[in-house]
Amino acid sequence: MDIQKDLMIALAEDVLCMKAKGREEWCIWWLEWFWQEEVERAVWSVKQAERPR
Repeated sequence: MDIQKDLMIALAEDVLCMKAKGREEWCIWWLEWFWQEEVERAVWSVKQAERPR
């Protein structure tokens, strides 16, 4: 396991308030999903701001 993966798991544990033992891959998948949702929200927000009123 590389250090970046360890850091991602530690971050997920903090955010989810749970231990990742046995669920490490799920925690990483959750973080990836969460970040994708945040990017989509940011893009939507920018597009809404660019709309002529």
